[in-house]
Amino acid sequence: MNIKLLKLLIVVLGVFQFALVSCSKDESIPEEPVVVKPEEPIGPTKPVTGVPKSELMKPAIKNISTSAKTSKGSEAPKRVVRSIRYAQNYMGKIYEYKLNGMDVNTYRALPSENLFDIAETELNKDTERDYTVNYKYNDLGQLINIAAGTVYTNNGHTNYPEEFTFTYDTNGALKEMISSYAFGTYNYNSKGLIDKKIEKDGFVSYEYVYDDLDRIQSVYSYMMTPQGRQPQMHFTYIYLDDTTYVKNWFSINQTDLTETLSGYITYTFDPAKAGVYNKEPYYRTDNQYLHVVKMNSQILYYGVWQLQFESVPKYFYDADGYLIKFDSAGFNYTQDITVFEYE
Repeated sequence: MNIKLLKLLIVVLGVFQFALVSCSKDESIPEEPVVVKPEEPIGPTKPVTGVPKSELMKPAIKNISTSAKTSKGSEAPKRVVRSIRYAQNYMGKIYEYKLNGMDVNTYRALPSENLFDIAETELNKDTERDYTVNYKYNDLGQLINIAAGTVYTNNGHTNYPEEFTFTYDTNGALKEMISSYAFGTYNYNSKGLIDKKIEKDGFVSYEYVYDDLDRIQSVYSYMMTPQGRQPQMHFTYIYLDDTTYVKNWFSINQTDLTETLSGYITYTFDPAKAGVYNKEPYYRTDNQYLHVVKMNSQILYYGVWQLQFESVPKYFYDADGYLIKFDSAGFNYTQDITVFEYE
């Protein structure tokens, strides 16, 4: 009886040992997982619905980056790396507005700020476009180059956009902005504002004047004539209040240099919101940094003032406040629809 029990015990121990060996070969015993408690987010949280608050809105294009100074636990700001420009109206073919199935008139009636509809990403794949532009940065996060990536010819345009190169001094301030297409370089005043555009041959083609608040006030464009260098057009900027300014353009008689008001555009803007460009000195040449909410254009036609167009620009943001799409007017008279992509 004892012998039988002994044999049974040996069999049981053998089976148990085999099971242990099988487990060690087939299934390794997992280590106890390390639990990492996520850090609390710093700064404002994402809006759940609706357009981001104005303090969250960010310009797409800026030269000075603050990514190196982000607080611990906060996410570094994204940088735009590519933009795509679409032809809004070419040969009667109008850019399609299909946000959530809306028609053109519904689109034009939208307010200035909107959330970007991801469905439009698919639409834009088949929409005619002008060109793509690539943006490059140095190790400090400063924008150093804006250049065309692809130029499309399906809309009949083959002109390449200008390429811009930026250099900085040892303090991180902009030192030079060079264009490789139309202009040779730019000249700056003591405040870092552009005061001249200079052609590659040294010809000064534009001159800029600013007021005491560093707002663009007057612009002259020049051309070479048999009489020498003479102004061709004159633009003035009149600021009615903190949210409205008027841009006038004067044609110049080349014989006696008298000026005639040919047209003007009244801009209404929101100073609390970001525009396409950052609020840096070199983007003040045509108030590119402002967030425009309405435009009204009047032209002098055979001695009578007529409405050319009235429109509401469209700014489309994601929930984090990044500008994803900009339509300068949402109207047939312009061809400026740009979609921005970030890294």
